[in-house]
Amino acid sequence: MISVAGHWLRSATAPGKTAEWAALAAEEANRALAFDEAARFLAMALDARAKTGLSKVDRAGLLLDLAVAEYRTGRFARSLEHARRAADAGLVARAALVVRDVAAPDLLPGIRDLAARALAEDGVDKATRARLLAHSASVEADFGRFAEAGTLAEEAFALAEEVGDPETLVDAVRARMKVDPDSLPLSERLRLGALAAELGTRTGQPLVSLWGHKWRIDAALEDGRMALVDDELVAVTTLARLTRLPLIRWHDLRLRSSVLALRGDLAEARELDFEAEELADTELADDFSAKGMSYAFRTQLVLLTGDVQDLRGDYGTLLDLAPHLPVTLVSRPLLSLLTGKTDEARVRYEQLVPLVRSPEFALHATGALPNLVPLVEAFEDVEMAEYLLRRLEEVRPVVAGGAGVFGTGSTLEQPARLNAVLGRHDEAMRLFEQTIAINEGIGARPGVAWARLLLAEVLVARGDLDRAQGIAREASDELRRLGLPGPLARASALLDRIRAGRRAADPLSGREREIVALLADALSNRKIAERLVLSERTVESHVRSILAKLGLANRTEVVAWASREGVRD
Repeated sequence: MISVAGHWLRSATAPGKTAEWAALAAEEANRALAFDEAARFLAMALDARAKTGLSKVDRAGLLLDLAVAEYRTGRFARSLEHARRAADAGLVARAALVVRDVAAPDLLPGIRDLAARALAEDGVDKATRARLLAHSASVEADFGRFAEAGTLAEEAFALAEEVGDPETLVDAVRARMKVDPDSLPLSERLRLGALAAELGTRTGQPLVSLWGHKWRIDAALEDGRMALVDDELVAVTTLARLTRLPLIRWHDLRLRSSVLALRGDLAEARELDFEAEELADTELADDFSAKGMSYAFRTQLVLLTGDVQDLRGDYGTLLDLAPHLPVTLVSRPLLSLLTGKTDEARVRYEQLVPLVRSPEFALHATGALPNLVPLVEAFEDVEMAEYLLRRLEEVRPVVAGGAGVFGTGSTLEQPARLNAVLGRHDEAMRLFEQTIAINEGIGARPGVAWARLLLAEVLVARGDLDRAQGIAREASDELRRLGLPGPLARASALLDRIRAGRRAADPLSGREREIVALLADALSNRKIAERLVLSERTVESHVRSILAKLGLANRTEVVAWASREGVRD
């Protein structure tokens, strides 16, 4: 059919026939998921029909089909323009529902206006109205108006449940998940995700399938069901390879990168992030928020590794262009802090504090809280720490999160760190221990290593140097294996502090510590005497003194003590 269309497209004498065959070729391309080809044929059909004096209804239908095809290929600006023209030709409600989940600041006003115009139309059926309400909720969230977004999302969900149409319900769930994901139980989110995935497959809407798989990944992470996470990631990758749609390919890269980061496979996570950024720069260039996700990834990477080389020089410019959402507002002082501009970071943080204290500041829905905690720690803001702990009482802790941006382990780490700022060492210790256990259970190696380091610091503050030393050494070994230079240096400094503190209270003399180190190397008294140029009787006297001072029974216990203390020759 496409070859036949090509014949008529080359004919300048029969525009009506050209339009007919181009439209049929577009249908065939859509069935083959060749949406770029579909857009090309639809543009030709529209141009050919214009020469035949097409009716307003026909024009609206072609414009709408073209808008959908352009959206699927990632050309959002062109899609929105065709949708506007379709609305002007009479298909307002359907046109308003074409360009969705696009947060580009230059496109958002037009998307919002089209949605408002559709909601004001008379005679819109309940199902369409529910979908328009859900779409409007998503747009208001992108503008940072979370109170209004929440109201719209609730209204959309209630109406969708009344209608009972699966596609309408999926749209309503999408809005609710964006505005307030905790409002639906995990089991319901898993069920609705499966419904969306199946519906998208059955109706030929791969983006609907994508949302379903994403919901299931988020829910599975929050519950620590890593096998299900892996299954859903395979489903998204398969969908990306079958459809080749830019938006699905981009989500596939982002999802896999974030889960690899959670597990500590940072080299591969970086590579996938670079691929996602390249795709955002080329095929999704109309929405620079797609590129912004790579900057968000690298911010979290720097927080984890301490290596600022992962930051891009133009990140500040991108943040200035971004909408004034909580996460972008918090990212500005954080960027200054990470790049060593402490005074600038403090000024920006102080300007931010009144906004954070507003009840409307959506800490949880936008992921702003994890970026606030390092600022609270850096500036030792005990008042903000108290405030954030109260806000954390609003949400339940989750096992893991960050799918699509940067995977992180147990959210109990956040209240643990805030309690440490407040000097509540016992509570911080309890929460860090829980964080370690949870992260070990899901294989979140960076989360385990970091939590151990932070726990060791709390133990030092409590004066428990014995336990702190062992935990700090475990953290240091894992941080070295993971290749995290920043926290590794911090762990090494902490171990030095612990050793210095222990030496200050050490009952052994310098000569006795030398002998302990040689005992730890399994040297006999005679060998030790030769090494230190002492008499064997003098060495025996030192050994008796060591046993008495340490309260140990024999050389074997001395060796065990030396191992615990890190004493080496």
